[in-house]
Amino acid sequence: MVARLLLRWRVLRSLVRARGIVSWDEARPLLNLCLSRLWLRDRSGVGGTQEAGSRNGNLPPALFQMATGYWLSQAVYVAAKLGLADLLRDGPRSCQELAAVTGTDPRCLFRLMRALSAARIFVHTQGDHFALATAGKSLQRDAPGSQRAIIMTLGEVHYQAWGNLLHSVRTGSTGFASTFGTSLFAYLQSSPEAADTFNRGMSDVASMLASAASRDEGYDLRPTFHH
Repeated sequence: MVARLLLRWRVLRSLVRARGIVSWDEARPLLNLCLSRLWLRDRSGVGGTQEAGSRNGNLPPALFQMATGYWLSQAVYVAAKLGLADLLRDGPRSCQELAAVTGTDPRCLFRLMRALSAARIFVHTQGDHFALATAGKSLQRDAPGSQRAIIMTLGEVHYQAWGNLLHSVRTGSTGFASTFGTSLFAYLQSSPEAADTFNRGMSDVASMLASAASRDEGYDLRPTFHH
């Protein structure tokens, strides 16, 4: 509910004032953390029994979550791109260590890790130290059921193309062509690195679907091939 969201903002604003924080750079991480935790806590509202609108005309949480979904998807993509799950394979490490290895800013990396800890991909152990959560293991390069490659493809290439969805709807042309100036497969032919990531991603998805199908003895393909 928006009322709850506003209440959280007021409480956080009071907290910021009590701490004597006057810089937006200092306050922003706290605001982002509050929003991410509230958003993740209310995710079950998507597709549930909440109405599309409320009697007082406020924006429903489910709609807000849909509109801000790319916040989390891009955070997951960045974690995959930087190989953070592989770096945490042997246990917790500090953001200073991770930043040195990945060539990133320690403060910004800390905010990213903290947000993804709220999403239960990492675990904030203490100070600036983080460990790998169970869900985060799928971001490891060679882990069984790895989704790293497909997440990189979605976050790197498809994310940009989807940004031109409005152009596609208006003109009928593909968002990919308007973004990259060519078709998907022509682009992959000209970019070996992107092609390799794409192919590994497709293999990951195929394995994931095959595994899901094999666990369901009642899986029926007839509707798929019905004409």
